[in-house]
Amino acid sequence: MKTVVGVSAFGLQDCLALPDARCRELGFYPTSAILPMNPFGRILTGEEAYRERTHAGLEWPAEARIVPGEPIRRSPICVVWKALVEAGDRMTRWDAGRGVSFSLARILASHIKVLIAGSLPREQRLEHGGDEAKFPTSVIAIPNHLDEFGQELLLRELAALECSEAMLVWRPVAAALAWLAKVYPPRADRWHMGQNDHIHVIYLGPDALEFTTFRLRVREHQNRYYVLPLRDRPGGSLPLAGMDWAGGLIEQYFEKIDEGAFWQAFIQFPEIWQALAETQWNPSDLPRPWNRSHSWTLWNPPPDLCRRIYEIRGESCALLRRILRKSYDLSSCRPTAGSIGEILSQEVHDMAQRFPGGRLRGMIVCGSLAPRTIPAWLGSNLESLVSRGLNIEGNHLEPEVGRLWLSSSCDDPISEGALIYGQKRLAEIPSYLDTMPQISILAQEGGRFSWVPLLKAHEVLGGEEHRDRVMRRFQLDSGKRNLHVYLYKGSVTEAPKNTQDPYDSRSIPLEGVTPCRARLVREVVRRLGSVEAVHRHAFSHTETPEARYAHRFAEELFSTHPGGQAGTQEPTPAEMARTPLRRAIFDFPSTPKQDTVLNIEVRIRPASGLAKIEILPEDTSFLQGDRVLLNYSTMRFVSKLPSRMRGWPRIEEIVVDPDDGVLRDGIRIVEAFEKATPIARDYICLVDELRDKVIKGTTVKMVAGLRLYLGAVDQNGRACSSLGNEIIHRIASKFLSDFQLLQLERRRNLLNKLFTRAAWLYAATPPGIVAYIRNILQTECNHREWKWEWAIEAASRVFVDLEDFRLLFQSIARRARTGPSDDRSFPIQAARSLCRVLMLRKESEKGLDREMARLFADRALQRILKEEQKHNFRMLYFQMIRLLLYLLRFRISDPSCFDPNSSSSISVFEEAKKSMARAQDFFPRYHSKVAQTQRIIEGFDQYLHYEGTEDMLPVLRDLAEKDS
Repeated sequence: MKTVVGVSAFGLQDCLALPDARCRELGFYPTSAILPMNPFGRILTGEEAYRERTHAGLEWPAEARIVPGEPIRRSPICVVWKALVEAGDRMTRWDAGRGVSFSLARILASHIKVLIAGSLPREQRLEHGGDEAKFPTSVIAIPNHLDEFGQELLLRELAALECSEAMLVWRPVAAALAWLAKVYPPRADRWHMGQNDHIHVIYLGPDALEFTTFRLRVREHQNRYYVLPLRDRPGGSLPLAGMDWAGGLIEQYFEKIDEGAFWQAFIQFPEIWQALAETQWNPSDLPRPWNRSHSWTLWNPPPDLCRRIYEIRGESCALLRRILRKSYDLSSCRPTAGSIGEILSQEVHDMAQRFPGGRLRGMIVCGSLAPRTIPAWLGSNLESLVSRGLNIEGNHLEPEVGRLWLSSSCDDPISEGALIYGQKRLAEIPSYLDTMPQISILAQEGGRFSWVPLLKAHEVLGGEEHRDRVMRRFQLDSGKRNLHVYLYKGSVTEAPKNTQDPYDSRSIPLEGVTPCRARLVREVVRRLGSVEAVHRHAFSHTETPEARYAHRFAEELFSTHPGGQAGTQEPTPAEMARTPLRRAIFDFPSTPKQDTVLNIEVRIRPASGLAKIEILPEDTSFLQGDRVLLNYSTMRFVSKLPSRMRGWPRIEEIVVDPDDGVLRDGIRIVEAFEKATPIARDYICLVDELRDKVIKGTTVKMVAGLRLYLGAVDQNGRACSSLGNEIIHRIASKFLSDFQLLQLERRRNLLNKLFTRAAWLYAATPPGIVAYIRNILQTECNHREWKWEWAIEAASRVFVDLEDFRLLFQSIARRARTGPSDDRSFPIQAARSLCRVLMLRKESEKGLDREMARLFADRALQRILKEEQKHNFRMLYFQMIRLLLYLLRFRISDPSCFDPNSSSSISVFEEAKKSMARAQDFFPRYHSKVAQTQRIIEGFDQYLHYEGTEDMLPVLRDLAEKDS
């Protein structure tokens, strides 16, 4: 078997576990790397770097001096680890000055290689390390939050430095393996574990403070049973690290300390770090010379320094970050009111609440800063830990089942566990279970974008490769050589949901603009038709909230072509942390001759770097024998999802006068209506005047050179002001009281006239009148066609619930099925009602089923062709075209309906396009309808093939609602 070594090298008391039970350990000082002046020079690490004066913080010699605001060539290993974890999947480097920089992974790999090489016999050592053939297999412990990208970089750099075979293992997993090897050795009879039985691992080190809980699982292998820790995907890490703790101790104990003196204490004086670990230092090593404030003094901290360590404020060390900022800008955590001790106590308290019902089988406190006795922050939580099953009696320095283990007096359990993991891997013995990282990929299906899991949250054995496949969710179009994909690091449920609808109030914040004025601005912007047109108009040249909203809305509506790529500007680290969304490209060796369905396969090994993502076309002939793998170097940050490919028109808005002018001017009519009795001779005439001049009334306003007709009531039955809504409420209340009176009087003729007028209040129509309309639709009304036609028109305004939509659609479908294909079976009122609901009500398409959607499309086409035969290319003709367009909204519920890839599925729409093309020949050559109809044909085709745009909709609306 190959020789294996376990490595724990996090920047303080770095340790190498050897197979002969020996450990090679560096001294109790923070290890650093000294970076060379050129990118090809040798990086000094370990004891050699410790002895170097380069950027040691002294005033003299010159190379020892550090200057705030300038790069620093001495990089503490703990800082480099912290930076690599923070970087996530970003490529970041340490700036050494004069244009020279080094990848963080290379610095760590150089340090690890020197640590390993130091364990080899002298005859195997070369000037730059050991010979590859004689280098042992190294198993390197890594932080629990290190991203797969960082793992990949580290493995590549180790390979580049010829460190032979290298493996990675999670740091808390390594500690757990060392503990399990001592307390749960493999045996022939089965260990008994509850589903939620668990252990806690606390790591206290210079680069991080980690609190991890593992559930325990029993696995059989070759007739022996092993207890394995199950690693869940970690949540957010504790932003504080041991280096902040040490820096805070220096800052708070030694007042008015300058950068150079701080740096000397931080990297050269072990007493600070020994104090945090609650270990005694050798008094004979003190005092030490200390270059402070341009003079020399003595470093001789009092022995009771360790008593103050848990009183240090729980915040980032600002002085440390100021020194490092030019070389690497570490993030800072928010200041807290609590101390380090209080923060640690809270973390333990939270751990004690995990996996209720499970028994706590053990607790490990490890790391170079682990205490030798139970500290106060742990002692305050012992009662809750004991209640979960922990035994705190006896010797805490030796591992036992169910006990607390303070591992500070033992050989490093992390390096020892790394060694155990490597040995098990080579012997193919199960070691631990891991949960796959959640990766979601954006798939396009029928013009809709939806997230699908690229990797499912399976439990897999550590070190073993896991595979997942996404089948038939992607397509490479003929003639194309690359496929753009969007990846999200997280589960499908957490992935960003981009509505791609700028009309959605959540999409563009109003920021001081009232909803009514925002709706008016949207109408103006939509009619102007482009970002450039909006910028040209004087109404947008002011610094008003409306003008700013107009610019934002125009950019969202027009700037990105549907289906286009989202922006790829370089993000800030904060943006990267907030939005783990990336765009990547698969490049193909050639283009397929026809659209080709693609499958995606992903392979990943826990703690082994990036997943291997491969495209597997169902037709492989165009690949020419090549494999198509994701090239991570093409991956770019994106701030938002791609614009949705528009395969259906958006929901329309009834734009209402923000000043409620019609309602205010009509108050006289409202008062007269309130005084009228429903059995009076002139009652209906008064109601008609109320409907036409108040409820349906319009105000004409000129905005940005556009003549706008603004309504009084929107589809939600609302006005814009409190007075306007009060007037609507008064009208609705009077309608209801009159309706109830007429019901008592059994005045059915007046009832039917009244509900048609009241329905113009839209969603403000009184519930009693809505129920009456609903009852008409639930009853066969062939003997009173006019009443049914009135009811479906009224229903299309007042219905707001899915069940009511379904009722309306079913009622229209019954009529359409029973009669011949003529005006009686599918009257214009049916077409208008269907179109109005689909235009104005979100999710109304859910009330349709596939049979109904196709039925209505067929009936609409038949009316179109009949009108064409009569050369009647007026309102009715274009209303049927409009209905066909809005029936495409059913694709939201059923993407396979009206599929553009199926000629039979869209034959109705193709016939409508041909009819419109013939209609153009009917108009005089330069008639406006020729160009308008051409624009509708083009826009109709774009929506049909998921490339719809806004500019066709107002043209169709004008032709469907008025004759020109």
